[in-house]
Amino acid sequence: MYNQPGRGCKSKFNPEQEETIKEFVKQEPSQLNQVGQKVKEEWGIISSKKTIQRILKTLKMS
Repeated sequence: MYNQPGRGCKSKFNPEQEETIKEFVKQEPSQLNQVGQKVKEEWGIISSKKTIQRILKTLKMS
């Protein structure tokens, strides 16, 4: 009934990587697909455009 720690899907990115993604988006604000390519090249993590949008939302970027 109560939410317990450890429930739900774990994040693909750690906080340092999220800040780097924020910098990638500042360089190319309207090209989230290219940001996804940079992430794949940098860390080898495949992420969708929607995942990047969710990260930006948690970082208070629109």
